[in-house]
Amino acid sequence: MMEDVLYCKDLHDPIEGDSAKPSSMPDKEWAKMHRKTIGCIRQCIKVSVFHHVSQETKADTLWKKLESLYERKTAQNKAFAIRKLAHLKLKEGRSVAEHLSEFQDLVNQLTRMNLVVDDELQALLLLSSLPDSWETLVVSLSNSAPNGVLQLAMVKDSLFNEETRRKDMGKDDAQALVTENRGRSKGRNSKGRGKSRSQSQTKGKVKYFYCDKEGHIKRNCKAWKNKQKEETNQKKADDHNTTAVSSDENVVVLSIGEDECCHVANPYDEWVIDSAASYHVTPRREFFTSYKAENLGRVKMGNKSYADIVGIGDICVETNTGYTLKLKDVRHIPDMRFNLISVSVLDKKTQVKLCRDVVNAAQDDSTPDLWHRRLAHMSEKGLQILAKKSLIPFTKDLVYSDVCGPIEVESLGGNRYFVTFIDDASRKVWVYVLKTKDQVFQLFKKFHAIVEREKGKSLKCLRTNNGGVAERINRTIVEKVRCMLRMAKLPKSFWAEAVQTACYLINRSPSVPLDFDIPERVWTGEDASYAHLKVFWCKTFAHVPKEQRLKFDDKAIPCIFVGYGDAEFGYKLWDPKKKKMIRSRDVVFHENENIKDFEKSEKSKSTVEGVSDLTPTSSSSDIATDIEEVQVENYGDEPVGVDGDDAIDTEGVEQEEQPIPPEMEEPQVRRFTREHRPSTRYSTSEYVLITDEGEPESFQEVQSHKDKQSWMKAMHEEMDSLHKNNTYELVELPKGKKALRNKWVFKLKKDGEKLVKYKARLVVKGFNQKQGIDFDEIFSPVVKMSSIRVILGLTASLDLELEQMDVKTVFLHGDLEEEIYMVQPKGFEAKGKEHKVCKLKKSLYGLKQAPRQWYKKFDSFMVGQGYTRTDADHCVYVRQFPNGKLIILLLYVDDMLIVGQDANMVGSLKNELFKSFDMKDLGPARQIFGMQILRDKKAKKLWLSQEKYVERILERFNMKHAKPVSTPLGGHFKLSKKSCPSSNKEKENMASIPYSSAVGSLMYAMVCTRPDIAHAVGVVSRFMVNPGKEHWEAVKWIFRYLRGSSKSCLSFGSSKPVLEGYTDADMAGDLDGRKSTSGFLFTFAGGAVSWQSKLQKCVALSTTEAEYIAATEAGKEMLWMKRFLQDLGLKQDEYVVHCDSQSALDLSKNSMYHSRTKHIDVRYHWLRLIVDQQLMQLRKIHTDKNLANMLTKVVPKEKLELCAGSAGMNSN
Repeated sequence: MMEDVLYCKDLHDPIEGDSAKPSSMPDKEWAKMHRKTIGCIRQCIKVSVFHHVSQETKADTLWKKLESLYERKTAQNKAFAIRKLAHLKLKEGRSVAEHLSEFQDLVNQLTRMNLVVDDELQALLLLSSLPDSWETLVVSLSNSAPNGVLQLAMVKDSLFNEETRRKDMGKDDAQALVTENRGRSKGRNSKGRGKSRSQSQTKGKVKYFYCDKEGHIKRNCKAWKNKQKEETNQKKADDHNTTAVSSDENVVVLSIGEDECCHVANPYDEWVIDSAASYHVTPRREFFTSYKAENLGRVKMGNKSYADIVGIGDICVETNTGYTLKLKDVRHIPDMRFNLISVSVLDKKTQVKLCRDVVNAAQDDSTPDLWHRRLAHMSEKGLQILAKKSLIPFTKDLVYSDVCGPIEVESLGGNRYFVTFIDDASRKVWVYVLKTKDQVFQLFKKFHAIVEREKGKSLKCLRTNNGGVAERINRTIVEKVRCMLRMAKLPKSFWAEAVQTACYLINRSPSVPLDFDIPERVWTGEDASYAHLKVFWCKTFAHVPKEQRLKFDDKAIPCIFVGYGDAEFGYKLWDPKKKKMIRSRDVVFHENENIKDFEKSEKSKSTVEGVSDLTPTSSSSDIATDIEEVQVENYGDEPVGVDGDDAIDTEGVEQEEQPIPPEMEEPQVRRFTREHRPSTRYSTSEYVLITDEGEPESFQEVQSHKDKQSWMKAMHEEMDSLHKNNTYELVELPKGKKALRNKWVFKLKKDGEKLVKYKARLVVKGFNQKQGIDFDEIFSPVVKMSSIRVILGLTASLDLELEQMDVKTVFLHGDLEEEIYMVQPKGFEAKGKEHKVCKLKKSLYGLKQAPRQWYKKFDSFMVGQGYTRTDADHCVYVRQFPNGKLIILLLYVDDMLIVGQDANMVGSLKNELFKSFDMKDLGPARQIFGMQILRDKKAKKLWLSQEKYVERILERFNMKHAKPVSTPLGGHFKLSKKSCPSSNKEKENMASIPYSSAVGSLMYAMVCTRPDIAHAVGVVSRFMVNPGKEHWEAVKWIFRYLRGSSKSCLSFGSSKPVLEGYTDADMAGDLDGRKSTSGFLFTFAGGAVSWQSKLQKCVALSTTEAEYIAATEAGKEMLWMKRFLQDLGLKQDEYVVHCDSQSALDLSKNSMYHSRTKHIDVRYHWLRLIVDQQLMQLRKIHTDKNLANMLTKVVPKEKLELCAGSAGMNSN
């Protein structure tokens, strides 16, 4: 704009690029123009900007200075402007005009930087800035663009038109009440609400028949109101203590007394009981006892119109028995036709229970003494505050923590400690019980994940030292537990249950640091519920489902209440007869009773079954939501069955459904049915620590182990190795530094079933390291599986030597670049220097940078020996000698495969490795990564087998004796998300099935040697999050296939080392998203070396597109393998990928089938480029000979055998 001002005043010459004085202009005039230009510019800039340019006396230099300040044409500024334009999004509710103004400003900014954005690109960018709610317009404009070219003007016009249409329809207005489509139609049964309401409204003057006057309607007629009041008063006198039902079953007046309930309809004060309304509503201003005028938005009515919420307040509904029902936070909507009572609000906020034909007042048996006991003996002051305190939430990011223990008596779960975590902002407490202190960090990680997931914010600080807050909380918990155990006359072994219950109640008690606010309310932002609280250790009866009892067995069992469930909406109960903990939501409580003589049944201590002490007490969700629906036990002395999904026991108990008498049936409150439950992927048994074949878990366990001498010898060998490598030195810990801890890891090394060696290793607890302080970069040297198979195929085909070596204490060879300190190893502290720490000179196992430091050291060694690291795989080294012979080395952390044509030259490399590192020569390679290497040098054949691994996983998942099948996936399987469990019962049944573990085991076999199961494993892996019964049957089918083909292995060497590829696609094979499956397979030296079966990222609209995308993926893999072979010094005349789609072949060569392929993403047209440059060839093959068919679809047995056999799979 400043430049425009200068042009209007004819003062632009001094700022032009060539600012030389015109020859015809006198010097004085030129100087005067300069001064005018400077003055004009200064008038247009702010004072804050003027200070930066006040010293400039020439117009051109002043202009350049301003450009350098605000419009520097640097690459960084250009990139920033482009990124800002690309990320621009239209926010919901913002006007199109404002959005276009911001868009145009960014385009102009780029133009001033000499970056011209043409009209079509502007149109595309503007279209991409629209949110998802405008998707229909985006698709419409994209499809209607002439010749696929969008015009900016057309897009702008469409945006303004769409905005106008949305405003006319009220698209952007809020909808606070659900009042449309309420089902008031004739088509319902006899319990319906009668005829549907008319959606038309009479306009103009209205004449009411009662008073025969115009200008008002029935509800505003004073004569009619007076008449109704007289009738109501008469009705009260005549029908006191009677029950009547109006013509509309949902239109009643709530009448509640201490001893009686009456229901009489008053036409003037009629209220509609609405189970879908979110809050109470009335059109009557005069009803309010307290009122606040406020604009609270709009609501959508049943006739598609909108009404404004103009105020909020409280209303007292007077009943015919003289009782006053107070409704709080009632919305005032003048245009409403009815007074609405929200069932959900009424259910939560009052003691009223609404039933089909009656209104019941729940008996209030609460007394101060009972609530005192329910809340773990809270003070009287705290009880008073709970009754009247209002709450306001806020959050911080500091957490206090402390460990309490050891406690002299073990809990029922064998625990001796408990740890608390306290949020500084809300003072909410989480507590976990644990056996040893070294479990604290694992529990903290669990707590960390829970709270960050709940709040969506990062925890910035954990304070464990000088934690006065945590110590006071622990003291409070201990005092409450002491009181609870004493009052209940419980054994001390129940301290863990009492601790968890005390923590649960502390979170629902007034907190002094919060000005007597409630921690649970501050944390969640919702009022904490107290309706479900019961007296600790009171007597209960838990319902027993019919599946767990005989005909004449009791329907309920006596138990003792010991705590609250977390996210599972239930109570924790102790069964004194069976000596186990159960969880149930169908419970009858007798809070003034307990089970006597319980101490006699506690003589023999039993282990708690089904509930893990590692479960946190606190929960993100309030359990009262579903507990309120279970409060039917107040209506009878006998246990009443209640519908529900939660089982009484964690062993898969179901619940029996018992009918509730008709007079007690309640109308279902329409709530959100989605329940937030903890992950069912892992059952509580997953927390149990399992040791493998007697391997000790710590130095302390070694001292009492039966093989103590062997393990001690292994630890001494490890320490000798550390000293030999000069791994560390003892020093004083510098101020400000922190020493990392370590632990001993023990492992029994075996060769098959034979014990070979006791192995002990000192490992640093590297999870305490901080990036940028203790390490900068991480990398682990892992050779690609495809590289291994190519090298093995080359070995078999050329009859090369194949040797294997192992690096001892591999990470000790890496030199550290950072200054790191570690505590002295347990059991090997230097006498007299126990206070010193180890300053690490070499890397150790457990350090995050250890693998990278080892790789740098090894890479430097190999380069020094004249070897070249391949570009395609940085863990493969090759050296071509002058005599034409070749040596290749593959590195997988500490394992090495060495391939060469000359055994002496291979031996020379081994000697050099022995000189530089502590190595172990394993001789000819027999096994790598669990794969057996079998070889026949005379026949130039090599086999790669996983028979032992397959047998092991079959035994692990109880499929060793299953009936074999001939294909990896049966044709009858139609797997989709429709088979995923939807009910809680189905999910609980699937929770005990190791679906993820089974699929993971199958996946490892598929990745290494079994391309024949790639498609089947890919399909079942799509349902890892929520697998169903049919999905598990498909997994078992794969195991059955492996049962009959466990001896199948990959073979190499039967043909020349030539690389060939095959590609295929299955159109819309995914039943959920209708996506296609891509597959490719590459063979080399007679066997498969690389394969993939993968769901495509986009939905293909034709088989041509699906095949074209699959060919593109195969082309990328071909170029990588081509480069790898060339790095090894291998070349071939042509690199061919076979495809059975002629249309995909045509499309890879020319831009054909435009109408069917114009939408294909440009990234897939990369295939056309590499084919055109002859980097690879795409050739037609008959579908019967395409080996990739088995990777994309279910194929019959004969076709599978053909594909697998051609890929080098056979039984050795």
